[in-house]
Amino acid sequence: MKTRYITALFILAAIVVAAIFVPRIGKLPVHISAVPSGSAIYVDGNHLLFTHTAYVAPGKHSFVAKFKYFDDAQKTMDVQKAENVELAPRALSDAANKYLDKNPSIKKEVQEYSEAANDRESQTTTKKYPFLSQIPYIRRTFQINYGDPVKTKDKYGAIALYITYVDQQSLNDALSWLRKNQINPTDVEVILVNDNNIFTAKVIGNPE
Repeated sequence: MKTRYITALFILAAIVVAAIFVPRIGKLPVHISAVPSGSAIYVDGNHLLFTHTAYVAPGKHSFVAKFKYFDDAQKTMDVQKAENVELAPRALSDAANKYLDKNPSIKKEVQEYSEAANDRESQTTTKKYPFLSQIPYIRRTFQINYGDPVKTKDKYGAIALYITYVDQQSLNDALSWLRKNQINPTDVEVILVNDNNIFTAKVIGNPE
């Protein structure tokens, strides 16, 4: 009798813990991983404890990871199926970097994650923009390179083509080279930089 009573208490305690600490406002599981691994995770403002999985209803949800001295990492997603979310608070402050210096295991974890993330982003970018294998393309009156975008800077894997030219004819030649290589200047952000006045850069293209 006593054993049954204790067992019932354990089951009840487990149910209470699950109800309190696992956000379950729907049936769609979202697994959240964060680096550093000790980050505090929040789903729609609710602190996720003792688990990295939340169950949410279809729709937009916010996911945040916080770590001492680090800048928060945040993503908002339209969840329509089971998802995996990666979050990585960033060590941008002097205090965060000092903390890493004093905690070499966490520093190693952050560095390894950053390297892996950079590799994944590079592979994604190369796959999305196969023409990058031909760039930089340099001629006497113009050159074409790529770098960070302006309009689409918040879009994962987005790039911009930078065309540096000396006059209208060299710009026309550069745009012709793009089209010849099946690179449509309206499909990717293109930043025009006049070599005679580098402060008058112009952004063209309207990538989705």
